[in-house]
Amino acid sequence: MKRTIFESLIISFLIFSIVFVGLQIPRNFKLDKIPRRSIGVSRSLYIPQPIKPNNPNNGSSSDNISTASQPSHYTSNWAGYTSTGGYYTSVSASWTVSSPSIGRRLTSDATWVGIGGISTNDLIQAGTQNIVLPNGQVQTTAFYETLPNPSQVITSLNVEPGDNVSVLVNQVSQDEWLIKIKNTTTNQIFSTTVNYASSNSSAEWIEEDPSTNNLNMLPLDNFGTITFNSVDTTDNGQKMNLITSKAEPSVIVNNLGQIVANTSSISSNGYSFSVDRTVARSSINPVQFNQFPGIDINPNGLGINFRFGF
Repeated sequence: MKRTIFESLIISFLIFSIVFVGLQIPRNFKLDKIPRRSIGVSRSLYIPQPIKPNNPNNGSSSDNISTASQPSHYTSNWAGYTSTGGYYTSVSASWTVSSPSIGRRLTSDATWVGIGGISTNDLIQAGTQNIVLPNGQVQTTAFYETLPNPSQVITSLNVEPGDNVSVLVNQVSQDEWLIKIKNTTTNQIFSTTVNYASSNSSAEWIEEDPSTNNLNMLPLDNFGTITFNSVDTTDNGQKMNLITSKAEPSVIVNNLGQIVANTSSISSNGYSFSVDRTVARSSINPVQFNQFPGIDINPNGLGINFRFGF
């Protein structure tokens, strides 16, 4: 039996209503404080990159970049240094918050210190991050995260590109951790304790290319150079620097085998190194907002809105 045009319209409306109500899409979906199954920006565990570059300076923006002579790890998302093989109860460093270049697509970077996450699924970390929006805004925040819990944006601590910060993650008792971030430019301090069961299996000082919750890599912004200073960790009760903790370098490599973020050698005193953004693209198919139909920039703060019309 043929339906009339009116009947077809009624059926289409009912089907659309059921689908739309079932979606239950939130109106203010935060980029940084979100469940990992939702669209947004999140830090992730160490992701090894099977493609190793033939030339350690491949993709570099200049020839004078001081690259670790023998990078121990080629990854898709972490550049910096990691220490393993001990029992780590604290990690700290200081850096100047990067001032990323503005582009026409969503890009991001995160700078942090943490414990765990190399060979385990636990990771406690704290640091700063930039989200560069296609409308030209750069949103800079401090954060901490205890995987698999969502990242916590620290709204009580203002950080801006160019600010100097120091970050400490320290185990004060069994499963109790102190997280302290100081903006030494403004003398503001954030401090909190969290309960978290850690493997204490590694210590990290990382510049990261964040990802969406489904592990699609976001384009890494052009953060320039990040220099980690005052780097140390506590391993089995002993304070150590990068040399004494036998930290190993990691670089970010894209799918073409180009180095996207270079890691320098350790300074002679063992307490500093730098990570340099190269000219190489962070991925062949970078994630952009137009790949997620129905998403708009939220102009009123950190986050995105879903719009009508999928």
